[in-house]
Amino acid sequence: MLDLGRKSFENTTFSLQHKREPDRYKCELFRGHILAYLWGKVVLIDTGSERSYGNFTTHLWGKIDLPRTIFGGISLDSLEKFLNFKVDALLGNDYLSNVDWAINLEKGEFTIYSSKAHVQNVDIEVPVKDYFGVPVVPLNVDGKNCEAIFDTGAPISYFSPSLVEGLTPTRFARDFFPLIGSFGTPIFKKSVAIGQASFNIEVGTLPKKLSLLLSTFADKQILGNEVVQHFEIVFSGRGRDRNLLLKRLQGDQEEQL
Repeated sequence: MLDLGRKSFENTTFSLQHKREPDRYKCELFRGHILAYLWGKVVLIDTGSERSYGNFTTHLWGKIDLPRTIFGGISLDSLEKFLNFKVDALLGNDYLSNVDWAINLEKGEFTIYSSKAHVQNVDIEVPVKDYFGVPVVPLNVDGKNCEAIFDTGAPISYFSPSLVEGLTPTRFARDFFPLIGSFGTPIFKKSVAIGQASFNIEVGTLPKKLSLLLSTFADKQILGNEVVQHFEIVFSGRGRDRNLLLKRLQGDQEEQL
């Protein structure tokens, strides 16, 4: 879920070098959202949110208490109202961009690495840009190269109307954005590719009000968390050296539209 706030921990010194083995935690896709279970807490993993918040004290980067409310009055209470289930915190890109981590839904694992992640037999590795505090990756749609915000908090991907023009919706769905509330969208099937790794996803189109609110991202598509149903994903490196690694899940069948 995209969030327009500013980084809350940009002056924090992050250090995990004293640890050697990666930490592995249970995770699952629940009602379209990636949940990790950290120290008995239910945590939503959301790269589309620039800031983390919730009823949670993290020891990942030293003891830091997360705020309960952030920019625009977004709070844990308002988040739970839209989710319709309880979580203890949302872990956003202010933390996630400062550590190597991975999600493998086949194993049900959320992994935090103590140093640079080393993953064998990776299918694709692409660079990750930081754009207003959220990760942007290269994406190919209909043979056209574009950029997409990789939002693990989004159950649905969102494309410009021109990219779904002429397609017939397969269904209609409800989604939400914390600053405007719930909204509806037609859903279309699209085949996309990251590098040479192609896969099918469901995409919607944003309502005009939300498009205006997110005008800063007008030239970007939004790639939701359906990616993790096709691949193990690994974020590795920092800053300009950050990369997204994709390793196709064993149970995934590549099928083109």
